[in-house]
Amino acid sequence: MKVSMTTMYLVGDAKLWWRKKYAEIEDGSCVINTWDILKRELKSQFFPENTAFNARKTLLECKHTGSVRDDMSVVDRLFFFMEGLKPWARTELNRRRVNNINEAIIAAESLSDYNSEPQRPP
Repeated sequence: MKVSMTTMYLVGDAKLWWRKKYAEIEDGSCVINTWDILKRELKSQFFPENTAFNARKTLLECKHTGSVRDDMSVVDRLFFFMEGLKPWARTELNRRRVNNINEAIIAAESLSDYNSEPQRPP
């Protein structure tokens, strides 16, 4: 039942692939009669086997060409800034719902780090 229901929702290349597979099922050269078999067949057809290698290769090919500010999106800058904060500070900035890097910097500078050692005068 899952197989017949699922295949009704396929579109594009997946629908074309299913039509070919269905013809193979009808002539007896292929069996797809369970959900697990359908998932395995779909993955083998549409999910590349070397995704980890391809992801590493894509990262390797990344080159820094302009200024850091130009190369990073506004969302990326905010994300990386927030990830660099101490957990308690990140939680507080999330609570304040900062929306951009400037708001985040101002909010972070306004926080007091009660966990740090008191500053002694020189």
